[in-house]
Amino acid sequence: MKKKLLLLSIEIFFIGLIFGQTWTVKLKLINDTQDEAVVYVKQSDQMNSSQNVLCRIKLSVDQQKDTSFKVNKYSILTSYATLKKGGKTESSSILINKNNLNFSPELNIPQTITDINKPTLTDFTNSSKLLEYDPSKFLNKSITPKPSSELFNQYLGGIAICIQVNGKDSLIDKIEPQLISSEIKPYYYSAEDKKEFYFSNQLDQNIKGSIPGITELGVNFNTSKLYHLKIVYKGIGEIGWKNDKNIDLISNFTNSLPLAHHYKLAKYKLKYGDSLKLYLINKAYCFEGIYYQLSEMKKIDENHTLNASVFFVNNGNYKNEDKTTIEKTLGGGFLGYWSDNAVVFTELLDFSLSSYYAQQRNLFASLPEEEVKKRFLEMGKLDSTFSPLSNKASILAYLDSYVNSYKLNNPNLSNNSNLIVTPIATDKIINNLSINEINSKYDALNENLDFLLPKDAGLELKKKYLNILK
Repeated sequence: MKKKLLLLSIEIFFIGLIFGQTWTVKLKLINDTQDEAVVYVKQSDQMNSSQNVLCRIKLSVDQQKDTSFKVNKYSILTSYATLKKGGKTESSSILINKNNLNFSPELNIPQTITDINKPTLTDFTNSSKLLEYDPSKFLNKSITPKPSSELFNQYLGGIAICIQVNGKDSLIDKIEPQLISSEIKPYYYSAEDKKEFYFSNQLDQNIKGSIPGITELGVNFNTSKLYHLKIVYKGIGEIGWKNDKNIDLISNFTNSLPLAHHYKLAKYKLKYGDSLKLYLINKAYCFEGIYYQLSEMKKIDENHTLNASVFFVNNGNYKNEDKTTIEKTLGGGFLGYWSDNAVVFTELLDFSLSSYYAQQRNLFASLPEEEVKKRFLEMGKLDSTFSPLSNKASILAYLDSYVNSYKLNNPNLSNNSNLIVTPIATDKIINNLSINEINSKYDALNENLDFLLPKDAGLELKKKYLNILK
């Protein structure tokens, strides 16, 4: 146990003073390690009683030191060393029960938490993620646990609307699963189990990004502390969305998704261009239950009495007896959701944009010339390739041309109701609403569409939009 490990060769020779109460001890120290070391020699009259430090000697790498001192007969000597970077060798003790007793202990590698088969946080982050937990792939930014009902009602089986930022998908909006009749049948990958490990000298974000649900403990992890964490979990891991009934998601997108959502997608398409992506949300990280027990151990100085309750890690020594413990139980929930890109809807963005143009064309056909020119300019504010047109006829022709081109290239969608050029149907219920009710419904619709519709629309224009997007 000598190569690049601590090996302090201590040769202790006792020259007995036959008629006295002490023996002289000759001590020889050699630091054959790659770190600065401090060697302690302590004396006690009985095992486990208080110890007196006989010497404390600091040695640089490869340094040798010789010294001598007297010890009481029949006392106990204990020797060990600590390293500057942290860690401690095993202690060696001997009873001085005769004259000229040789005591030459081999001080082995520093005892650390890994020597007692306790995995560290680094083991999980650098090799296999704890419980396959990897929030870096989550589309949601917050990893605070949320109810499972929210996952199934709003995300899993729905559509993620993303833009590419520095080569990664960033979620900007979503389409809920029921809007595309996406049925959900989740399945679990893991069963009940438990984990126990220690960690220290870890950044707060590394810890919270490696342990499921740990943010719920409300702890700001400190690199100068040692933590002992026990986890008992049930049904934790990835779940997936399965299309067991062979639902035609593409057909549902084009036929069932409300027109208002196509308007919103068209706005995103014009604003973000090719960086806009649509994915099916088909993965999530869930749990049926988690129990945590977290202990924070306090750091002690190198002169502190060292025993079995002390842990030695690479940034210092910690005492197990001086600790605070936090316990927490979480019920069922989820931590994150994402897409494995198995189903991509991005090509259907052109359908949404064509639907938007077709319905705007229907709207413009019913508006006066100046109103059409004004509203067409508003549409162009989103489109970097936009070119203003001088009259209503050219504007209608432009919109017709775009829609017809799409229908020509997608004949299976040519009869879709969203793409039909037809006069706006009148809804008697909307026409019978009061002015306040029309204003309220229009404002709510516009807010939902991220204010795509004109804010200065008059009463009749508001009624037309409500008829189109009802």
